[in-house]
Amino acid sequence: MPCKICGNKLVFIEGCSEPSVCPKCNGIRIVERPLAVEISKSRLDYLYSLIVEAVKQFNKNRLIAFLIWEREKFSRSFIDEYQILEIPKFLSYSILIKRIMCESSFSGEIAANHQNTNELVELFAKYIQFLTDHRHLEEKT
Repeated sequence: MPCKICGNKLVFIEGCSEPSVCPKCNGIRIVERPLAVEISKSRLDYLYSLIVEAVKQFNKNRLIAFLIWEREKFSRSFIDEYQILEIPKFLSYSILIKRIMCESSFSGEIAANHQNTNELVELFAKYIQFLTDHRHLEEKT
């Protein structure tokens, strides 16, 4: 759909109040796909390094035990409450557990508990969503 003012193609921006905006009229820079992939990859690498840094502050065994228990409770809630199973969140538990098992040098400064393990899983689920978006961006269309 063209812009009513300049005729440029409109773009959709997630979280924007307008359903579509004109990049030219609104001063939005559109980058080429290779640069977008590079920016996305840098962002993912940075986010993952922050997650690993946060995870290494926990006691590894206690964190894994809490994650497994939280995943179990999460999957039970699907059966007990007949709610929709959020597959991305369920997978985030499993992938996070697997990645933590591969890491070493944990300081053990933070004790894992219900609140901080859930926060960690929520953050990791967002990272997985960004990773999924990145993989879509990498695909040639």
